[in-house]
Parts: sequence; C-alpha cells; structure tokens
Amino acid sequence: MRPVVAVLVIVVAAGAMAACGSTRPSKYYQLEVPETPPAASNAWPVALLLGRISAPHVYRDDRIVYRTGPGQLGTYEYHRWAEPPTEMLEAVLLRMLRASGRYRTVQPLHSNARGDFILRGRLHHFEEVSDGSLGARVAFEMELYEPKTGTTVWTHFYSSEEPVQGKEVAQVVQALERNVKRGLQEVTTGLEQYCSAHPPKRPGLRNLLEKTIGGRHGIRNEIRIRAGRRDGSARLRSSLLTRRIRNHRNLQPWFPGRSSLYKAPGASFDRGQSCPYAWGVTS
Repeated sequence: MRPVVAVLVIVVAAGAMAACGSTRPSKYYQLEVPETPPAASNAWPVALLLGRISAPHVYRDDRIVYRTGPGQLGTYEYHRWAEPPTEMLEAVLLRMLRASGRYRTVQPLHSNARGDFILRGRLHHFEEVSDGSLGARVAFEMELYEPKTGTTVWTHFYSSEEPVQGKEVAQVVQALERNVKRGLQEVTTGLEQYCSAHPPKRPGLRNLLEKTIGGRHGIRNEIRIRAGRRDGSARLRSSLLTRRIRNHRNLQPWFPGRSSLYKAPGASFDRGQSCPYAWGVTS
C-alpha cells in the first residue's frame, strides 16, 4: 500500500501547485481619450464614416505585445488590454472626431449610415520595444476614401517611438498612450486641413428636389420644377424645368390650402438664399 500512498501524495501536491499558479490575477489596461479643445461653432457639411483599422493578428488580440529583436515578438500572459488595440484606436478616434464639432455627423461604418467620406487605416506597430533602451513604438497609416468618386483623397502615415519612464508594464502603457495621443492628433489636424481646403460641393438645387419627389409608383403627376432665389424685394428669379415624375408625396405644401407651391422637406426661403421648390402640381 505504500507505493499507492506515495502516488496519491504526488498527485495532490501537483494539483495544489496548479491551483496556486492559476490564481495569479491578470491586469487590464485601457487607453484614455485625450482632452479635446472646445468644439467648433461652425461644422462643415461633411458626413464622415469611420471604417475599420486593420492590423496583423498579434495586434488584434488583447495581450500586450513586446519586441525583443528584429522580427521577434512576444506577448504578456497576465498583462492585457481591455480591448484589442485596433478597437481601442477606433473608439478613441471616433470620440475625438465627434468632440471636435467640425463635422455634420461622425458615425462608424458598420452603422449603415451614409457618408461623404470613409476614414480607415492599418496598424503596423503597437508594442513595447526593449532594444537597448525601453520604448513604446506606434505606427499606423490612415486614408480618407470618397465613395462617390472611388478615390483616396488624403493619406497620413505616423510612426514614433516614445521613451518609457521606468521598467514596469504600466509605464509602458503610459508611453503607448502618449504616443497614440500624438498620432491621432496629427490625424484629426490633417483631416481638418483637408476639409477646410476642399469644401464639399453642394448638390444642384434641381437634383435635390428631384431626389425628394422621386417615388416607386407609376407616373401619375406632372410638376414644373423651379430652382429659385428670393432677393430682398421678394422677386423670384428662376429657371423653369418641366418633367414627368412618379408622385409628389414627399413634397410639403409651402402655404397649405392657399397655393400650389410645394417644397422639399426642410427647405426654407431665407433672404438671399437659394431654395428648390416645385410649382404647379397637376393631378
């Protein structure tokens, strides 16, 4: 019976050691959103969509990555990000763009919202570097894509290594956060400079109205469409366009019950401003 007892003792001891090893707590870290200046009072008429930031698989995991040499990467088992780095970058950038107040709307691409531009990118480096001195390396590239033309209209590449003030993983995280903050500020500043130099073109007044009155039913009505401007003396100066349309359910009466003047939803006649409207609806 002694050999059996010895085996049982060894098994129990091994189980106790495994239990002690499994109780080591994991530490989780998260990037903080940098402070942004007060939102701009005038937003550009730009609907911005934030697409995905792609990355190699190692940066799409939640374990913190470290580099020990050229082409050599490792990961900490008990030091992890609250989210994968790509998702944290997307969340921080989304909040920064919204807080700037520079854009009419800023929505994630997966929201199915429509936008004038899609901002997307790729993460190349996001790790601790211990080659000689300890550092935090971040490198990514961003591009602004215009779906209407199918072209990339703006790009920005960022790469920097931030010194780590200490030897703890928490201090590496702080250095990575400073690096990310500086890189994303370059992105937002570059976007603002592009939008300021390339303001979006307003759609033609006629096209705007024709989209408004488009329908899915058979051709039923005929509308004479005007794109007009009202000056200070209340005279209407406009060009006339006659065409057949499907229906006019989406139009709103300008003066309900008083005239046959219709307008697109949200249109108004401010002094000196152009506004699309339809006149002379016939059933």
